[in-house]
This record gives sequence, C-alpha cells and structure tokens, in this order.
Amino acid sequence: MSSSITAPEGIINPPIDELLEATDSKYSLVIYAAKRARQINAYYSQLGEGL
Repeated sequence: MSSSITAPEGIINPPIDELLEATDSKYSLVIYAAKRARQINAYYSQLGEGL
C-alpha cells in the first residue's frame, strides 16, 4: 500500500507557471517579489518602533 502525499501548493510554494501568467517575464516577477519583501520589512519595522 504505497500512498504518496504531495505537499499543497499555493501561497507558500506557488507554481512558477501560474505566477508567470500574471507577469511579462521572470525579471518582472523578481521585481514584484522584491517590492513586496520591502513592504513586509517596512511593516515589521514600524511595529518594532511602536508606530
């Protein structure tokens, strides 16, 4: 009885093909990811400062 359980895909590990449908190229996908990372870092920075 061999059963293979695959990890769910989605927000944590999105398939690259689905992400590329929303953008023009891999380069623009990297730019979007970098901008989002900066937003998240700024948010947590504000929480630490008590703003």
